[in-house]
Amino acid sequence: MALELIGNMLHSYLYEELRTKQQLGYHVVVFVLNHDPLRTVTIEIQSELCPIVLTQRIDSTLANFRKYINGVNVDEMTESAVSLKSGKLSSTAEEATHFWEKIYSGSYEFDIREKEAAALRTITKEYLVEVWGIYFNPKTYTRVDLQTWVNPPSIDELQNSCISLNAHPAPDHLQTPDGRTIIDDVKQFQATQKVFDPPLMATKAIPKY
Repeated sequence: MALELIGNMLHSYLYEELRTKQQLGYHVVVFVLNHDPLRTVTIEIQSELCPIVLTQRIDSTLANFRKYINGVNVDEMTESAVSLKSGKLSSTAEEATHFWEKIYSGSYEFDIREKEAAALRTITKEYLVEVWGIYFNPKTYTRVDLQTWVNPPSIDELQNSCISLNAHPAPDHLQTPDGRTIIDDVKQFQATQKVFDPPLMATKAIPKY
């Protein structure tokens, strides 16, 4: 539930910072997807700017998100989310969909909305800051991010675009300055990958932020 609450907060924050203030793109959306047992926070931006620049701006904005959390009234945001969970389903079709989803999933948690509303009321500002530090802070090793560039320009055009925006160009066709991989040919990339045993779980303490 904390991730859902942060997703709502992050949407307002990134929309204001990236679209209104920095004007990086007209379309800026944040939403949470539930792929049981995994949950993901998706940041979707439509822009003419270089994707590398967008990545740098997003990371910079996420780094400052902790200050935003500390500055908002978490109780008000929590109660707003609770009211949505507590509201009655508006039609028989919605009720049927709700119940059949629980039947198909095998969870049979027909009272999940009430449970989620109760869980939301236990969330504190300190806990949200902790979640930010683990999953959103660009400097933490525990964050995992996957970027998808839809219909990007060619690598040459991409580098020229980044150079024109005073961004750091990729030193070659596969690597960005911060270590991210640009996959220009999916099949070629897959062919170069080796299969390893699953890594052991990291035992390092989460870095301070």
